[in-house]
Amino acid sequence: MSTAVETGYKYRWLVLTVVLVAEIMDLFDATIVNVAGPTLAQKLSASNTDLQWVIGGYALALGSGLILGGRLGDRFGRRNMFLFGLAGFTLVSLLCAIAPNIESLIVFRFVQGFLGAMLLPQGFGLIRESFPPKEFGKAFAAYGPAFGLGGILGPVIGGFLIEANIFDLGWRAVFLVNLPIGIVSFVLAAKYLPKNVPDKSVKIDLLGSFLVILASGMLVYPLIKG
Repeated sequence: MSTAVETGYKYRWLVLTVVLVAEIMDLFDATIVNVAGPTLAQKLSASNTDLQWVIGGYALALGSGLILGGRLGDRFGRRNMFLFGLAGFTLVSLLCAIAPNIESLIVFRFVQGFLGAMLLPQGFGLIRESFPPKEFGKAFAAYGPAFGLGGILGPVIGGFLIEANIFDLGWRAVFLVNLPIGIVSFVLAAKYLPKNVPDKSVKIDLLGSFLVILASGMLVYPLIKG
């Protein structure tokens, strides 16, 4: 076993921190909008069905895109896909914040969830590449609490931002909060994430991925429409 493998990547703990922060942001966005429902209904004339699509559309796109995101990470490199997903997620968070109507917000939430699916699966691979085997337990032990924290933080942060109404931003603040987190995480990730060689032999099953998304949509649609 080489010395590099035995000792691990020099900045491995920083890598772990950046990955966890970015993925917590990804996960808490699934729940942060829950508390913004009354404000969205008032400001954007959103119906109950619209609000369910704002929340469910993100979760649907995130969940159904995870397999594709993992395969793209193998094919094009986990670092590259992490940066792509993080940059896209942050940008679309801004688009969500400036959405002029509920229809555009729903579309942006679908795109945001899909980009989150490009980001989320890369974390395990990046940590595995950065840490020596003897430290795998410590590194991966942080994942469970972090994922749980993401779900818990969403309503808490969302409720605080709505009540505080900073700069009279209202519901838009629940998306704008992603900008500083995403930008700082991207800068650190671009500088410190380890580079890995993409595996050109990996095949992407686009048809299979499309069918997963379609099947998920067919299951969720009647539940939301009632």
